Amino acid sequence: SFTNNRFVDEKLLQIAGNRLFTPKFRGRTGTILTRRDFDGTAAVGRVVVKRRDLSVAAFVGADYVLRPWLMLNLDYRYEKKDSNISDFDFRDNILSLGLTMPL
Repeated sequence: SFTNNRFVDEKLLQIAGNRLFTPKFRGRTGTILTRRDFDGTAAVGRVVVKRRDLSVAAFVGADYVLRPWLMLNLDYRYEKKDSNISDFDFRDNILSLGLTMPL
């Protein structure tokens, strides 16, 4: 399949929350629903269609303050994307560890 799109009409709904457990430890969670309608067409074999994707993601994370100027972050995200063109369907599991320096 082949697609060439410069513009996407995207509608997104996100619900998120966080909880401060201690002055140094915070938890986060949420979910995201996204619908993308692509402006151009995609060729799948001999069929040309307008592509539309629907994705759902859920995430959880935690932050720990190491110093007043440094935070440790641990996050997990699951994402599932369904498209009307099956070549663009996928599922992701992402675990990330990071450091943040708030300004």
